[in-house]
Amino acid sequence: LAGGFPGTLPIPVRPYLGVNYHHKKGDIDDWTGGIRWNGLAGNINYGIALFNGFGGNPVVVPARFNPAQNYLGTVNADGAEDTKGSLGDVIYPKLTIAGFTLNGYSETFDAVFSTEQVYTKGVAYNYTVAGPFNQTSNGFAILGLDGYKQKNTWSSMFRMDKTVNLQKLIGTSRPSFASVQVFNTHILNFDKDEGLLSLIGMNSKLKENNSIITFILAMNYKNDRINPTIAMGHDITYGGSFFIPSVEFVFGDNWRLKAEADIFFGAKSRPQGFDLGQGNAQDRGASLLGYFQNNDQFVLRLTRQF
Repeated sequence: LAGGFPGTLPIPVRPYLGVNYHHKKGDIDDWTGGIRWNGLAGNINYGIALFNGFGGNPVVVPARFNPAQNYLGTVNADGAEDTKGSLGDVIYPKLTIAGFTLNGYSETFDAVFSTEQVYTKGVAYNYTVAGPFNQTSNGFAILGLDGYKQKNTWSSMFRMDKTVNLQKLIGTSRPSFASVQVFNTHILNFDKDEGLLSLIGMNSKLKENNSIITFILAMNYKNDRINPTIAMGHDITYGGSFFIPSVEFVFGDNWRLKAEADIFFGAKSRPQGFDLGQGNAQDRGASLLGYFQNNDQFVLRLTRQF
């Protein structure tokens, strides 16, 4: 299904969801577009942008009539409609984005500081209000099929990019690149009782502020023929971290070999896309990184450049 979104749901649920590309909230025949202006004010680079189009994260419109309501469905779901799927339809609601970026060099810190501030109108979220596991009088339901709401958000990013001299310390062939980033999304007019979810089937309910911090260090050896990178991050709001070491080997002008390990730890484990209310206590309340907990992976990629 579209966008890989239903991949977050358990296999038995996917056949019960349709995809509606012509929903009144998001019709692919509608016009979309945007405008961006970049400029320089003194030593500060800036950008201003406006966009109206489809959101990247879809939501599910719950079905008005659900033949499986005694097993997987909801009753009197808010915003329920006649849908293609017996549980509901995946849609991509339109939204409006307005934002600006700023970046400039600081001699004091010998670093480049950047920020991006974005106001988004109409972000769609599925929600659950019937308890931590959406218990209903008919048994249980998939988290999020109580309906969906559209909210306005303010997203912020702050970043520092800096060249660090590690030649004497770790023997790199030239200065290395380091970057620290902090991201936050603030949901305006937030009400915790609304039970908003990041994605349908996700166990944890959204909080008013959702923040994450990341760090990247890129190094170079043998005149850029061996290039290791370390990336790490921590979910400030829900807990959990990731650590991603990688190294790329350059063979001549055409061949690249990259090895990467993706390691996740410290998050509440959440191996499935929804919960029946019968899982272990540590499985409850897990967020995005909890889906990757206990699912580390190793990637080996060989690339030929033409």
